[in-house]
Amino acid sequence: MSAATDGTPAADFATVEAAEHDWIARRRAAIDRPPRHEDCVGLGLSGGGIRSATFNLGVIEALDRAGLMRDVDYLSTVSGGGYIGACYSWLRASLPDDAGNPFEQPLPGGGRVIDWLRRHGRYLIAARGYSLWTLLASIFAATFLNLLVLGPVVLLAVYAMTLGWLPLGWPPSLAGLPDPDPRHHHHGYLLLLGLGAACLATFPLTALGFGVAAGIRERASMARIDGLRVLMGRQLAVGLCLLAIGLIPVVHAFWDQFSGRFESTVMHVLGQHMSYLLPMLSGVVAMLAGRGGRTPWRLQVASTGLALVIYGLLVLAYHLVVHVDVVGTPLFWALVVLAALLASTLNINRISMHGYYRARLSETFMPRPGEGLHARPMEFRLDELGPDRGAPLHLVNTTLNTSSSPDQRRHGREGASYVLSPL
Repeated sequence: MSAATDGTPAADFATVEAAEHDWIARRRAAIDRPPRHEDCVGLGLSGGGIRSATFNLGVIEALDRAGLMRDVDYLSTVSGGGYIGACYSWLRASLPDDAGNPFEQPLPGGGRVIDWLRRHGRYLIAARGYSLWTLLASIFAATFLNLLVLGPVVLLAVYAMTLGWLPLGWPPSLAGLPDPDPRHHHHGYLLLLGLGAACLATFPLTALGFGVAAGIRERASMARIDGLRVLMGRQLAVGLCLLAIGLIPVVHAFWDQFSGRFESTVMHVLGQHMSYLLPMLSGVVAMLAGRGGRTPWRLQVASTGLALVIYGLLVLAYHLVVHVDVVGTPLFWALVVLAALLASTLNINRISMHGYYRARLSETFMPRPGEGLHARPMEFRLDELGPDRGAPLHLVNTTLNTSSSPDQRRHGREGASYVLSPL
């Protein structure tokens, strides 16, 4: 993939390759190197976080000290290798071609670039004024701002689901369980309950079609059989999820009735909140149990925990709408206005942990060796690195997660790799 300077991506690889060879030819001419014959020289820096960046720093310094970096045409990086690769490309773009080893260059505040990198090994909290509390505060602030935007929207959606807008009623066996308040007919939940029941009710028909398709030779194509298997799995998953959400009023009413059996005031009050506390606490425990695991069962436990936490939050939203009546308060509508303002002004990429990581990595690995540079680190683009700077052409390797792709080949590979070229 490429990003041409005019913003139009190249139509095919041959166009990109020709542009790269022209760029390399001009680079070699600028630094008095012989023209390219058959093959180009490439240096690949592997990933692995800060450890990989440290190791690859030594590799680049050793090659530069031996005068070999000037013979490298391509610099290909990924992950931690990209940390130090970006540092090298940034310094080469910022310094004169005859500046020598870029990591030995002095900084305006004192010391050399290599000294700066050593001091900022713990890059998440290495900057002045940054600490573990800064990191935690950034996480909490991003979470809080996201809740301010999404919270009122979710509560409004839950409120709409509690209204009566269907010419239907709850089944007699469940009619007495949802909240008896005449304002709350829970038709949205009733609709989800019906859709979930329909998914499960049609499962036997799909299974019957699966059996027929697999048994008739003319119909027994692998693609059709696999498609029916996927459909049956989705019917079960979607059906159970819709049932679980549709039964939220019933689950909440059950815990209300159950808590009324306790004589203790504390247990009675606690029981009224167990409908959302129980799934949320269970989910947190499951996520902690599966934390850091790479085995399939640990990942499954963590995924189940996340689902329980989300379910608990949905039950909590129902509790706030029906039992606390937050939608009827002036404060709620003030929050709706605030959410609209925040949604139109917030840049999620800057306030999220992605933005925090990007800013800290930029500050650590892109120090400014002088004033008046053509770009600030956060605004530097690889296509600004011209062939006259003597640096190799920087390629970025990345992977797109395809584990949820409907295409079986992409799903089996779990990832699609891409090489991004600045030309």
